[in-house]
Parts: sequence; structure tokens; C-alpha cells
Amino acid sequence: MKDLLMGFKLIRYGAKYKMFLTTSILYFAIGVLLEYVNNGAGAVGFIYLQIVSGMLIASALSIESADFFLASPKMKKLQTSVPAFMYFVFLTIAFAISVLLKLYFVSTGLDVAVAARSLIVGSIFGVITLVYYAVSYKIMIVATVFFIVIAIPAMILIMNSALLDRIGVNVPWGFGLAAVISYLILLAGVLVYYLVARALYKLPFSKYAFRGIMSQQK
Repeated sequence: MKDLLMGFKLIRYGAKYKMFLTTSILYFAIGVLLEYVNNGAGAVGFIYLQIVSGMLIASALSIESADFFLASPKMKKLQTSVPAFMYFVFLTIAFAISVLLKLYFVSTGLDVAVAARSLIVGSIFGVITLVYYAVSYKIMIVATVFFIVIAIPAMILIMNSALLDRIGVNVPWGFGLAAVISYLILLAGVLVYYLVARALYKLPFSKYAFRGIMSQQK
């Protein structure tokens, strides 16, 4: 628990903390706005709410890439289990907000199947971004190729509800069961993040990971 609290404290000491915080607030506002604009039917709002976690944790990891942190005996935890637990906390909050908003719109007439599908596909995209985060801090070029080839097409597909309808992507469960499955998918994504981060732990931070951020800090 102390290590987890340390991880949250490091957010405010990271390079360009104010930039990360401002961007996080912006993404949070956009996520909530998109949920309202789409009447809870789309997954994009949920995705924006998830991105907030990536922004804040990037602030913490940016300071962990400093030489004095790399020599810390807690460095392995700070690069693996600590950010994984931080993602768990942030994503749980994002998930709860999205579920509550979608439940509101379901109560006002939103098709339950549409709301359920938006949660599922949003969580699947969450797993993709978690894999990207885990790889990008160590092997930025590989992560970028992964994002372009897999994440961007997935984002385009998720944003197009009409296309999902056309290709027959449906969720044959009630909203409650879909919410449970969606949350389990997110938890699986956090576990994958931890396993990938642990596998890549001994690699140095990519020189591109915080390029621009750290240079402006100096």
C-alpha cells in the first residue's frame, strides 16, 4: 500500500506535471461530454475517460526514468506492480462513471443492447491501450507500429456504431452481465499490463518515451 501511495505522489513531481494534469482534465471533460452527446450509446466517451489514467501515470513514470530513481531498490515495483495498481484504481473510476451515465440513458430510453455493447468494446480498446502503454515506455517504435496497425483501426471501428450494426456486432446479454464482463476485461488488461511491464522491466526506458518532456524540464 505504501508503494502504491508513493506512485500516486510521484504524479505531481513528474516532468510537465501541469501539462499532464491539464490534459487529463480536458480528456475527462471530453469523455463525459461525449457520453452525453451520444446519449450513452457510444464507446468513445468511455475510452476518453480511460485515457486520463494513461496521462497521469505517464507523469509518474517520467520522473522514474531519472537516474536517481533507477538506482532505487523499489524500482522494479515502481515500474511494474505500482503502475498496474494505479491503472486498476483509475480505470475502476472511469468504468463506474461510464456505467452510471449509461444507466441514466437506459432509464430514458437507450437500447440496453447498445449500452451493453458500448461498454464491452470500450473495455476491449482499453486492453489494447494498456498493452501499448506497457510497451511504449521501453520500446517506443514497436509500440507505435502496434498502435497504428491495431489500435487506430479498432478506434475507427468502435466510433462507428452504424458499422458495428452492419457487421452484426451485438451483445446478447443484459446490461448488468455486460457490465461485469466489461469490468473483467479491464481487469484482464491490467494483468496483461503488469505481465508485459514485468517482462520488459530490465530494458532501459526508451529514449523516445519522454523525449521533449524531459528536455523541456532541464
